[in-house]
Amino acid sequence: LSDALSGQLAGVQTQTSSGIPGEEMQILVRGASSINGSSSPLIVVDGVITESMSDVNPSDVASIQVLKDAAATSIYGARGSAGVVLIETKQASGSKPVITWESYIGTQNAVGLPEMMTAKEWLAYNIWYTNAKYLNKGGTNRLVNPNSDVADWTFRNDIPTTDWIDQIMQNALTHNHQVSVSSKGKKYSIYLSAGYLNQEGIVKNTGFERFNFRLNASVDLNRYIKAGATFAPTISHQDKGESEGKDKQIMNALLMPPII
Repeated sequence: LSDALSGQLAGVQTQTSSGIPGEEMQILVRGASSINGSSSPLIVVDGVITESMSDVNPSDVASIQVLKDAAATSIYGARGSAGVVLIETKQASGSKPVITWESYIGTQNAVGLPEMMTAKEWLAYNIWYTNAKYLNKGGTNRLVNPNSDVADWTFRNDIPTTDWIDQIMQNALTHNHQVSVSSKGKKYSIYLSAGYLNQEGIVKNTGFERFNFRLNASVDLNRYIKAGATFAPTISHQDKGESEGKDKQIMNALLMPPII
C-alpha cells in the first residue's frame, strides 16, 4: 500500500532504502523533524492505530487522508506530531449482494546493470595491473612475460566467461488475487474479502508472500444502538535472502572473477 502512496498525495514523501519485496517504505508527511526520534507518521486503519501498512491490501482501501500540523496533534496528541495517515477500508454498498474478483500478473527485471568484464578482458587487465604495480615499485622488467603461457590466455577464444550478476538475477514474477463479497440490508452491512499476493524478488531467493482476510460488519440493534466488528488477520512471509549489504550476494557478484 505504501507503494501506491508514492506521488499521489501532495506534501507526502515516500522513499525506500531497499529493493527487497515486502520491505516497508519510509513515509514523511512533515519532513525529518527529529534527529533521534521517528519521523514516520502515525498510521490509523479504521480507527485502529497500527505500525505498518504492508499488511493492508490496497484492494480493501476505500479512502486515504493525511492530517498535518495542528489537525493531527489536536486529535492524536504528541503521537501525531509527524502527521497522521488515515485509512478507511471498504464497506458494503447497494441493496444487492455483490461478488468481485480481481487478479493481476506481471514481471520485474533489473535495468541499467553494469557491463561486466569477460574472462579475456579480466585476464588482460590483471596482467597489466600486475606489471604496472611491479614497475611502480622500481622493477625494471615486466613481471609477466607477454610470451608466457599466462599471457597467451588473453588470445584464446575458448576461455569460459561467467557473468555473476546475471547468475544471481532473474525475471521476477508477481501475481495477486482478491475476492470480495458485500451485502447490505436495512439493518445490516457486511463486507468480506480474501486475498493472496506472491512477489518474487529480482535477486534469486528473495520474495514476499501474503495471505489476508477482512471482515467488516455492522448491525442496527435498535434505533439507538449500532454494533460493528472488524476482523482482519494477515499471514505474511518475507524472504530477504543474502542480497544486500557488505559481503552479500550483489557485492560478491560484482567482485567475483569471470573465469570462475
